[in-house]
Amino acid sequence: MVITKNNHCFEPATKQDELGHAAVLLKKGGLVAFPTETCYGLAVDPFNPRALARLFAVKGRPADKPVLVLIEERQDLDLLVSAVPKPYFSLMDRFWPGPLTLVFPARKGLPDLLTAGSGTIAVRCSPHPLARALITRFGGPVTATSANRSGQPGCTTASQVHAAFGSVLDLVLDGGGTPGGAGSTIVCCRDGRLACLRDGQLDFASVLAVYRSGTEAMTKGETMKELLWNREFALEQTAGDEELLEELLALFRDSSAQDYSRLCEAAEAGDADGVVAAAHSIKGAAASLGIEGVRQLALEMESRAREGDAAWALTEKEKMGRLLEACGEL
Repeated sequence: MVITKNNHCFEPATKQDELGHAAVLLKKGGLVAFPTETCYGLAVDPFNPRALARLFAVKGRPADKPVLVLIEERQDLDLLVSAVPKPYFSLMDRFWPGPLTLVFPARKGLPDLLTAGSGTIAVRCSPHPLARALITRFGGPVTATSANRSGQPGCTTASQVHAAFGSVLDLVLDGGGTPGGAGSTIVCCRDGRLACLRDGQLDFASVLAVYRSGTEAMTKGETMKELLWNREFALEQTAGDEELLEELLALFRDSSAQDYSRLCEAAEAGDADGVVAAAHSIKGAAASLGIEGVRQLALEMESRAREGDAAWALTEKEKMGRLLEACGEL
């Protein structure tokens, strides 16, 4: 894979060098182009107002048009959304990663440019390996508005990106050609009903069919798993229901025991990616139940491991074990 900067191509020593360079630029407010499953997109840190302002200026995008965001996993929704509409669960199971963008109620405090003051946020999980690797290396969501000047066709190759933007971008990750054509299908939920805001690669009739079949086939076990990773839904459903809360805690203890085992194995092997995956899973479930001590420690383990430090998790694994064991007494 080749990355290009200011129209000059160069090939770093390893793939991690490529992605690491892109991640550093994003953390500094940079603007990076990258391939997705539809066309090339433009990434900035969605929580950085200055980076967003630069993105809008470069694209010539009106401030009243929000930009969508890519996440690595569904648990990352907690960073962006205040709630997950119930119709979305089966859609995410079936179509994520994929060309389906879902519009959620936005979490308070997000930059105005990101939401255009709409109170909503559009989110997708991309299946493109380079897009997913970029998000992983950066350590958080990134914007994914199409790499084009507003009103112009989307770019499907790195060379088209350069032709459209010249040297104003900090970096272009060249992942080869992308399919182009229609973008992702954008779906929202109004009064409990699904609505299509933009036709795209995914037929809306297929979305409706999956939702209807998923609703009919929903099992209690699947519902409990949804509760476990979705904090707002969990708080809403367990309010005053001690029996449901106890069932959810039991599920948390079972799932966290498996994740803790994976965490220990990865830490002992010096596997930073393995630590990230296990800690991320523990963090998301703990956040849903408000188990703050576990969440904070898992977050720190994940953050350090994303920077290549798996050793810290090894030194703190016994503390995590004690915290998880204490959850059995909640």
